[in-house]
Amino acid sequence: MAEIINACAWDGAWYARSFDDDGMPIGVSGAAHNAIDLIPQNWSVMGETAPRERAEQAIRSADEKLDTAFGLTLMWPSYDGLDPRVCGTSTFVPGAKENGGIFCHANTWSIVAAAMLGHGDQAYRYYRQILPLARTDSDV
Repeated sequence: MAEIINACAWDGAWYARSFDDDGMPIGVSGAAHNAIDLIPQNWSVMGETAPRERAEQAIRSADEKLDTAFGLTLMWPSYDGLDPRVCGTSTFVPGAKENGGIFCHANTWSIVAAAMLGHGDQAYRYYRQILPLARTDSDV
């Protein structure tokens, strides 16, 4: 399975999210929406699917494209209208829910993936970004 994933889903700087019914990738560079998705980057590390160099690059790409002061978003850029290839994801407003929202469980996977790669400071930064007690901006 890892061999197939690395042969078909690696996009040069991160892993594709999925493939649609026609076999076209979702979550790849150059796409107008969902060019990168957080979940496959985390799981490529946690599932020990990615070779070390790709694992490092996938997490670096997620950090560069998805990190915010409030945690990592699920994807970037968000959909701005219905896309029949992904249906439900694209029905939410940009930045909400699966359409680029920030989910604590996906961020905890980022913490684990960073820690597995030996990036303790990065893992701790991700932890602090989603930790409610670390925030003073309760209106946000």
